Amino acid sequence: MIPARLRVWTIALLLAATAAAMAPVLFNGFTNWDDQIMITQNAKITSLSPDHLLSFFAAPHERLYHPLVLLNYALEYRFFGFNPFVYHLTNYALHLANTVLVFFLIELLGAGALVSLLVALCFGIHPMHVESVAWLAERKDVLYSAFYLGALIAYLNSKQGGGRKFSFLTMILFVLSLLSKPMALTLPFVLLLLDWYLDKKFDFKRVTEKWSYFILLAVFGAIMVWAHYYSQTIEPVPVFTLLNRALFVCYGIVFYLAKLFVPIRLSNYYPLPADPRGVLPVIYYFAPLVLLAMAAGVAFSLKRTRKAAFGAGFFLIAIFPVLQIMPVGVGVLADRYTYISSIGLFYIIIDAAVSWWSKRPEFRTAGMVTFVLIAGALAVLSFQRAMVWRDGMSLWNDVLKKYPGCALAYYNRGEEYFLRLRDYDRAYSDFSRAIAADPKYSSAYINRALIRYYRGDVGGSIADYDQAIKIDPTIGEAYGNRGNSYVAKGDTVKALADYELALKYKPDYPETYYNRGNLLARLGRYEEAYADYHKALAQKPDYAAAYNNLGNAYFRAGDLDRAFDSFDKAISSEPGYAEAYYNRAVVLTVRGQYRLALEDARRAAALGYRIDPRYIEKLEQNAEAR
Repeated sequence: MIPARLRVWTIALLLAATAAAMAPVLFNGFTNWDDQIMITQNAKITSLSPDHLLSFFAAPHERLYHPLVLLNYALEYRFFGFNPFVYHLTNYALHLANTVLVFFLIELLGAGALVSLLVALCFGIHPMHVESVAWLAERKDVLYSAFYLGALIAYLNSKQGGGRKFSFLTMILFVLSLLSKPMALTLPFVLLLLDWYLDKKFDFKRVTEKWSYFILLAVFGAIMVWAHYYSQTIEPVPVFTLLNRALFVCYGIVFYLAKLFVPIRLSNYYPLPADPRGVLPVIYYFAPLVLLAMAAGVAFSLKRTRKAAFGAGFFLIAIFPVLQIMPVGVGVLADRYTYISSIGLFYIIIDAAVSWWSKRPEFRTAGMVTFVLIAGALAVLSFQRAMVWRDGMSLWNDVLKKYPGCALAYYNRGEEYFLRLRDYDRAYSDFSRAIAADPKYSSAYINRALIRYYRGDVGGSIADYDQAIKIDPTIGEAYGNRGNSYVAKGDTVKALADYELALKYKPDYPETYYNRGNLLARLGRYEEAYADYHKALAQKPDYAAAYNNLGNAYFRAGDLDRAFDSFDKAISSEPGYAEAYYNRAVVLTVRGQYRLALEDARRAAALGYRIDPRYIEKLEQNAEAR
């Protein structure tokens, strides 16, 4: 055990090195790699009301059950809004805490001070861990890991005479980890591995002692399956032959091992081979042979020590859920999957290296210099990798630099040009490149159609929507947007038919209710328009445009009171909504409340709404006359 004073300095050194390597993440913004669906466009996190808190635990979000992550985001939003620094600071702080927990974990395994420090340092500064820290949508990774590592530490304390309180703490931390990310399901198997490693035996009694953990595993495993299929829109998954899936599993393990040893050409997305069902690149067929050789080496080492088998077992158990044995999404490989699993490999390598150096004093200095150089290189690579996550543009430029034909990267960079930079020409080019790389990329057709619509090419937009629907006839967004194009073309019959299909396939689509309401109001079908606006507002209570157009419909129908109330709610939902101020001014004018109308008209003009100066002059004259 390290003396208390030396331990403090050791941890301080560890934290300083990790903090420096990961520092650039604090200055990054949001990206368009799921940050919008998890944070910036996630209505769930905008309130801490009882209903919202219940929704965190009652239903999955984006096919995953992670209520504590949503609660975490909601607390940040409550006090800091959408300030990216705060969200990055939380990820950063959790990673620093996890690094210290790794130090304590390795120490409790019986390793010396130097091994504990070096394993934790590798964990803290490794470039493959940047993704888990820099990616705000991946908060679940650093959060579940904190509880997961805490559970392992509590369990080791319970085995070393800590008493039942540590056993109870292990269970509580396991539950909290499960509530943060499904990857925590591996913990009971790691506990069994710890029993085998420390107690030198494994029997049925060890399994039955952990019945409560396996009950939780079964319950949360069922929740995970339910969450994945909860949404009617299931994320497309790659299709492999049985042989190719086995080769992907083997290749995945070798890929992670290679990247952990040589962390270069890292990417937030690794594209699949062009034809995952056909003949794969040669390296995939060599992967099983590499694994067999490594397995033989681990088996041979059992004659002298269990450390290599323990480290390898820890790695395989922790990474097992994401080896794509069963398909769980479009991403087959990802840096973040090594966040916890890499600890086992670091332990094997560093313990062996330190043991070798300690028996050869003549190489000790050279060995430490070598490790300092390696640690320095890892820190520099992590620092550079963290800067890649500055925003969506830098992120997808990085992918395209390494994988020039990646359709997903073109699509997401196109979204950055389209939605954030409003550069429609470059966005159009990128969506077209995504389609050229993957002719079945329905989302790219939809976004290119939107640009064509904005450019006035209504026929072109309809053609792209037709193609998207041909690829996926159940894609509600394509029907809804094609309906807008038919409205622009003047074909109200086809527009209404498309809105109907959009709501059939995507009933929770407030924009379609809003757009259909607009069309129905134009057709004078006010009662139906009211119903659609209210349905849109039921799904999106802060939908200012829906309140505004509902007010317009009421005004045309002569219902001034409801019109005024609707415009008022539009302004409450969006205080800078210039058109709503003008519309409310018109209602006030009709009512003869000229002074209040003048205030609203001036506010609308100040916000950039174009108003005939003669209207304001007339309001001023009437206000003075009153």
